[in-house]
Amino acid sequence: MAKSALGSLPDGSSSPTAIDFVQKGMSVMTMDSGMAEYVQWDYLPESDIPALLDESDIPALLDAVR
Repeated sequence: MAKSALGSLPDGSSSPTAIDFVQKGMSVMTMDSGMAEYVQWDYLPESDIPALLDESDIPALLDAVR
């Protein structure tokens, strides 16, 4: 049984320690069944974000996370 930040993972569940650093956007999510499964999220390198944002969007984005 693996231990995770939110508790123990059942035997046979996907393990977050099996995700390699080069697998950007990968995570492990606990499903309704109690088992953990791999999830692939869209990945955007942090260095690319400023070029995609219009400067007028920044105040609204900051307000949304406060």
